[in-house]
Amino acid sequence: SPAVASDAETGVLLNAAGARALGWTPAEAVGQAIETQGRSPGEVVGVVADYAHHGLTRAVGPQVFFEGSGTASWAIVRTAPGARASAGLAAAWRARAPEVPFAPEALALAVEAQYRPQERLARAFGLFSGLALVVAALGLFGLAAYAVQQRRKEVGVRKVLGATVGQIVARLTADFARPVLVGFVLAVPVAAWALSRWLDGFASRVALGPVPFLVAGVIAVAVAVATVSRHTLRAASAEPARSLRSE
Repeated sequence: SPAVASDAETGVLLNAAGARALGWTPAEAVGQAIETQGRSPGEVVGVVADYAHHGLTRAVGPQVFFEGSGTASWAIVRTAPGARASAGLAAAWRARAPEVPFAPEALALAVEAQYRPQERLARAFGLFSGLALVVAALGLFGLAAYAVQQRRKEVGVRKVLGATVGQIVARLTADFARPVLVGFVLAVPVAAWALSRWLDGFASRVALGPVPFLVAGVIAVAVAVATVSRHTLRAASAEPARSLRSE
């Protein structure tokens, strides 16, 4: 506090992890004496919340904050939104640390750089997943065209025996959707294992629930149904006499 002259010389702040490492609760830490390397003994005047200084891949460790003295190496300055403060900051830096070059960087860009590898990985996975989905849909489209052509007589017989267009479409679509569901069931354990291993690289991580897998399964089945629906609907709507005569 600027109102307390001793804070600048002896006051220090701990983060919550630092208080725990020293065996204190945040309330117990305030007022405790503490020694830091290269500095005279001080007094804990407050405890701040933990924050991910090095990104979410590393656990938040104990930290101590105190008023800087001597040569500065870096500083964080908050400016008003939209303010052009570079000139003033440069002058203040040269007055405090003339031997250290002034190299400003926006904090938002520094934080973004910590997660840039994850963003690139997400884009790569999205691209290759999209390509795999397109290739699979094209293959399923061709397979559906061939399979429906081979089953034209069966469709005609079913219509003659009283099956409706909806029943035939449902029957043919189910035959194509069943392998998709089997593939989904086989893929879920592999995907869950791979995602769990990836998330293990983060000290702060989200829980891996069933929702992403269910969404992926619904999308896969929907793509399969949409891909084969054109062929199945055309086969179910055709005149049975024409398909039976062609046999």
